[in-house]
Amino acid sequence: MIALTPIKKNNITDSHIHDTGAVIEYDFYSFSKGKVQINVYCLPLHALNNGHKMQIVVAIDEDQPQVIDYRTFDRSEIWKQNVLRNMAIIQSGSLVSSPGRHTLKITAIDPE
Repeated sequence: MIALTPIKKNNITDSHIHDTGAVIEYDFYSFSKGKVQINVYCLPLHALNNGHKMQIVVAIDEDQPQVIDYRTFDRSEIWKQNVLRNMAIIQSGSLVSSPGRHTLKITAIDPE
């Protein structure tokens, strides 16, 4: 389990998207290029309050970062499934541009 702290989020711009919150990086090696599916497993939480979302940013290398909001509401079906399995599964598609060494960067941009 990895906890991303501290969270310093306020306003996010594309040029500062990775400077706003806690970041974790994974280095990996790919033997080919092409589309990949990234699965991020998080605790099934609700947003801190109505003024916040539940967002992470996913990017491989220097590619365009993808902001993903995985917020659920009250007792929705998605929230129920997340609680039953004790995790929210966040899926994102990305592209590995070439074989070789790459870095997956995941950034938390909303407060816990």
